[in-house]
Amino acid sequence: MADPLSFKEFTEACWQGYTQKGMKPKNGKMVPNCVPEEDQQQNEVLSMQGRRALSRAMKRRKNQLALARRRNRQKSAQNPRLQNRAKRQARNQLFKRLSGGKKRSQLSPSRRAGLEKKVQTFAGRMQAIARKILPDVRNADRKRK
Repeated sequence: MADPLSFKEFTEACWQGYTQKGMKPKNGKMVPNCVPEEDQQQNEVLSMQGRRALSRAMKRRKNQLALARRRNRQKSAQNPRLQNRAKRQARNQLFKRLSGGKKRSQLSPSRRAGLEKKVQTFAGRMQAIARKILPDVRNADRKRK
């Protein structure tokens, strides 16, 4: 019988930037379930101490972040980002039509969830609207600069 691998060997099997979160079956064998570290951090609920530490870190980096935001504002958006903006606008248009012109904040949570589900059924129409309004989104991005 072959020696079973130790837990340490499994944790070393993950790439850099990934951590092991249990095991998963793959091709009939159990292998480590490696997840990105940033995903793991986003799912965690921060304690008060963690929030304060994050706040201090953001305050320390505020000048760098402001500079990066200014630099990004000067650049024109790439095609995937423009397509996402067009999809979001198309989704909002469909939602507005289905809700009778009401805003999301004016609807009850159950009504909002029902309309979101209904919007999902119009995925093909949403893509068509997004393709149609993509030139307008691109022009709005150019004018923004």
